[in-house]
Amino acid sequence: MNDGIKYGKGLFETIKVVDSNPVYFEDHIERLENSMKFLGINADNLRENIKDKMQNINLATDCLRIMVLDDNGDYDLFITTRSTDYSNEKYTKGLKLKVLNQLRDKNNPLIYHKTNNYLLNDYLHKKLLEEGFDEGIFLNKDGNVTEGTYTNVFFIQKETILTPPVEDGILPGIFRKKLIDFLRVKRYN
Repeated sequence: MNDGIKYGKGLFETIKVVDSNPVYFEDHIERLENSMKFLGINADNLRENIKDKMQNINLATDCLRIMVLDDNGDYDLFITTRSTDYSNEKYTKGLKLKVLNQLRDKNNPLIYHKTNNYLLNDYLHKKLLEEGFDEGIFLNKDGNVTEGTYTNVFFIQKETILTPPVEDGILPGIFRKKLIDFLRVKRYN
């Protein structure tokens, strides 16, 4: 039995799809490759294998999920699609949030990678939904806001957009990085 099955040693990327096109696809694959290297999983031919498998995937959806499992240093690749619940109502009405009791450990090196060890996030998110919340917010051991069970967090204070620093124990999100880059360019133009 391989480590992907025994220990959940693997990674995934969830990619927004718009008009059958995965958004920031190259950025997601680069993060996946970097995390594979971090975990000691061979990423040879990953891009080619993903493109081959995607030929059989119907992208008439809003979300693509790419997952790799460690197979004794190599990888098994799985690609699926799913629908998200990012409705226009959620954007206009907002989300009902709850601060979680579970703390993020910024010293845990796995926090900074999108590993398949996502069971706590999934468990807590389902419990939150049962309680009538949309999302839960993790704090770190210093009491700082880090991220949600499945989201990056942003705050708007007057004309400033704030987001926790990666060093506080968050997954460095692709959209988060793109938004920060966009806002920096906008500020200096």
